[in-house]
Amino acid sequence: MGWETARKDPAYGRAEWRRARLAALRRANWRCQRVLPGCAGTATEVNHRQGLAADPHHADLEAVCAPCHRQITAAQANAAAKRHDQVPFVPRTRW
Repeated sequence: MGWETARKDPAYGRAEWRRARLAALRRANWRCQRVLPGCAGTATEVNHRQGLAADPHHADLEAVCAPCHRQITAAQANAAAKRHDQVPFVPRTRW
């Protein structure tokens, strides 16, 4: 699932998500666990370490600030785009 459609996923509207998100933020004492350049320090979001598809029950979450979360998501999107670019084009028909 693409990141742009992740928020539309029904998994985010469930009580299980809200509990897991709050638990991750509390475990980290509301502090960003990544601390990347530009870090705001206070965690207001959570990141699926292995992605939502690999963690549908939200068991592997880390608390992050919004700037760090944007950087993490951008890096993942760039890596996915590079993998896509490396797939060789194979025509469906012979000409």
